Amino acid sequence: METTITNIDNQLEIASNMLKYQMGLKANEEIEVTDKLDDLLAEVNKDFLLNSSFDYNNHIDYKLLKDQEKMAVLQLKLKRSEYYPTLSGYYSFQQDAMRNKFNFFNSNDKWFTNQMVGVQLEVPIFSSGNRKYKVQQSKLEIEKIKVMDDQLKQGLSLKVRTVKSEFNNAYLIYLNKKMAVGNAEKIYQKTEVKYREGIANSLDLSQTYNQYLTNQIEYLTSILDLLNKKSELEKELTKVSY
Repeated sequence: METTITNIDNQLEIASNMLKYQMGLKANEEIEVTDKLDDLLAEVNKDFLLNSSFDYNNHIDYKLLKDQEKMAVLQLKLKRSEYYPTLSGYYSFQQDAMRNKFNFFNSNDKWFTNQMVGVQLEVPIFSSGNRKYKVQQSKLEIEKIKVMDDQLKQGLSLKVRTVKSEFNNAYLIYLNKKMAVGNAEKIYQKTEVKYREGIANSLDLSQTYNQYLTNQIEYLTSILDLLNKKSELEKELTKVSY
């Protein structure tokens, strides 16, 4: 029993340190858990979560894929632009003194002006198929993203339906374990009364108490699973905007 208690204390310390780590706190900082299980369970709105509609356009994974598609379209336009001719113009203006002496700051001497205006046209004719290959590669990238788009839509919809089903099952199991621990507690209390009155023996009392503890553990485990499924479902239903 002492070994079991020591093991439980160690697990509590590990869980506390993990909570501090996830909160960005140092291990030597003191924290106090104030939330009660009843308060957390009160936030579980089964009907709202199960009836909430899902729009893949608001999912972060789908938004990232659409951004990737936009980049691929821009990349295709860039590769196609290599086929276009380039027309550029230039203008040059300069003044030369053409003197044998260093008297450039003398305003009375003459300066000779030279100006030039020109237009240059570059027409791409031959590139050994390199431009064509780049354009085809960009087109294939867009087609690949379109296929990924359909797969992601189906995958996200299926995932949300699966998570909703898992959340609903976790909720039903929670209700079942809650009822079971209540019944086990009543049985233990009645057995305890019988034991005091000499009707039940110590073995009966020990068995009912162990059964009550087992149901308590299963009940707490069902709560943990329910809260995890709730968090997972909320994450999938959360609308992301950026």
